[in-house]
Amino acid sequence: METAQRTPQQLQEVMDEAMQQSIAMTAQLFGLPEETVNRILQVGLPAMAKLAADDPETFKRLYDMSLAMMDQSLPSFYGNLGQGPQAQQTLRDDFTRIYGPQAPTLTRDVAGRVGTDEEQTGKALAGAMPGMTYGLGKQNPRPNEAGFTANLRRLIEQYSGESPSNVGATQQEGQVLVWAAFDTIDGAANALAGLQDSPPARRLSAENTAVVEKDAEGKVSLSETADRSGTQGLKRGAGLGGLLGVFMPALAIVPAIAAAGGAGGFIARLRDTGFDDDQLRQAAEQLEPNTSALVALVDPATAVDLEGKLRSRAKRVRNFSLAKKGIDLLQGLGG
Repeated sequence: METAQRTPQQLQEVMDEAMQQSIAMTAQLFGLPEETVNRILQVGLPAMAKLAADDPETFKRLYDMSLAMMDQSLPSFYGNLGQGPQAQQTLRDDFTRIYGPQAPTLTRDVAGRVGTDEEQTGKALAGAMPGMTYGLGKQNPRPNEAGFTANLRRLIEQYSGESPSNVGATQQEGQVLVWAAFDTIDGAANALAGLQDSPPARRLSAENTAVVEKDAEGKVSLSETADRSGTQGLKRGAGLGGLLGVFMPALAIVPAIAAAGGAGGFIARLRDTGFDDDQLRQAAEQLEPNTSALVALVDPATAVDLEGKLRSRAKRVRNFSLAKKGIDLLQGLGG
């Protein structure tokens, strides 16, 4: 059964709800006005997110914390901290553990920008960090680092208005397969053509993008639509082509699949990397006659941009995360 894809607004609501709870509990635990905590976090949240995005070790610790947070509710997490000084010290110790030697600099920078003292600022940042990691985790229901990276980037955009092009060490490691289904046979190609001057289009290429079409007789093919899309040679990407060929055998794109143990052996190896092959198979099977799909294998940041551009035009947009091991497996098909 297909899980409904959350809209950007719904994802923002998840984070907003987590932060509202976290602000209230932080204010109560540290004896700070909620307005002061909220003011600090308007600057502090994107600063914490950016620091994690820039530093692989911080990113990993924050991601691990988000996984641990998913085993409980946010109120129960704060409730289990204990009372007064004990709870305060636990939160501040966690903040120092996550951000390491950069914690004092981060606190000082935020305090200077907000106009609060460092003591207040440190308390607010430490107290709200569990809410931030909880919100990021709740936006990532099938936990993976690529999804966490995309949600981290979304948080930065939401609170600062900036759109960073590089977020998280895993951006160069994991990638996201975006699958946008259209209810006409030329819908995918036309959508691709409409992207040409947008930021995500600059990161699409013949190697990572494909237009799949299914005609009235049910024949599946990759479209040669250079005249409409402006993207040449859509079926040259061995990695993406191999992946599509496994789940849509009629394409039979990459002979190297045989060397990888055949389709069954290749899927087993791909599944071992954590890839959810059932969901992609379902998406492929839902492609009906006289319809099409735009498929792109891109970094998480580009995936967020691309999905946002396609949702108003596509019948359905889905995404599937591939870990670094999965990407390495796909790249090996072209070897």
